[in-house]
Amino acid sequence: MSNRNIAILDLTDCQYLGELHKRIKVALEFPDHYGENWDAFWDSLRFDSPVDYIKIIGEHTMPDDLKRHLNIMHELLQDCKNERASYGHVFDFEVVD
Repeated sequence: MSNRNIAILDLTDCQYLGELHKRIKVALEFPDHYGENWDAFWDSLRFDSPVDYIKIIGEHTMPDDLKRHLNIMHELLQDCKNERASYGHVFDFEVVD
């Protein structure tokens, strides 16, 4: 993975949706105007973040009521991976628990 811009998204003990988005913003180097919602996540991931590989840790420590948000995030990350691949660009992520 040389010459990759790798981010570690540490979600260990993340308890709230707002906290999840704050951690995302920092880890993925989203701009200050990041709107902290899934539409803004998609836009920032596609256009603003220099990251091309995301290692996600600590999901298993999050409360069950945030699981649907993790599913949304995973779907959007996969969509980004597919979109970038269609243009010949590399993007990937992994969940490490």
